Amino acid sequence: MILGSYGKEYKTISTLGGINNKPNIFLIHPGNGGSEVYQSLAGQLTSDYDCYGVDSYNLYHEEKIDNLSRLANYYLDHMHVIQEQTQQEEYILLGWSLGGNIALEIASELEKRGHQKIKVYLLDTILYASDQTLIDFLSFPTDEELSNRLAVPIGDSHFIATKNFMSAEFTIAKEPISNNLNSTQIVLLKAMQSGDTFNESFNNHIKNSMYNNIDSIVDNRDLLSVYPIEASHQMMLEKEEQILDIINQTVGK
Repeated sequence: MILGSYGKEYKTISTLGGINNKPNIFLIHPGNGGSEVYQSLAGQLTSDYDCYGVDSYNLYHEEKIDNLSRLANYYLDHMHVIQEQTQQEEYILLGWSLGGNIALEIASELEKRGHQKIKVYLLDTILYASDQTLIDFLSFPTDEELSNRLAVPIGDSHFIATKNFMSAEFTIAKEPISNNLNSTQIVLLKAMQSGDTFNESFNNHIKNSMYNNIDSIVDNRDLLSVYPIEASHQMMLEKEEQILDIINQTVGK
């Protein structure tokens, strides 16, 4: 994992391709990474969308935002500026993994503000908060484990920065979405293959959850659809063609 240096200029939202007065789509960074992971996908989306990457605040700031609602509102304030400038009413969000949790919280805030036209694409996002079994699977690495993983001693500046960053992400991942969604259209792309991101017990449990627990925060089930993807959680972005096909299938629905 590469942390952004705190001295580097942080830009909350950046363009991922040309801007051609097409519908905006906001690609929200996953956990432990930045929005640059979507560069290739954005390149395929630019024929139909103006793509904006929402980059990780916590990667570039020593003071972390470890509250899901506060982080989502921070991003939304910047997204709102772009929506106003381009005179677009519909919010289209896409997030892989933790990026999907943030996207759902942004949708929750948008509904709270009275917005009705919201679409969220989730790349194997999992909701932990409503599932104690999943929460029990989560464990933050010990200092010794993290030191070995990073190959740096405990107390090293890189160790401290990484631990602080991971701790904030870990906290956010376990937090619930503030309010159930009533009008947001949600499209879940669910990974169907096991990978090494989670252990076998976790993989077996989540396989039995058709919607990765997303249905627990949706009041109108008709607005939630799931598409199986033959990939592991970690390899979702390699399935660009399938992701594009699903996005195209759900346009206007």
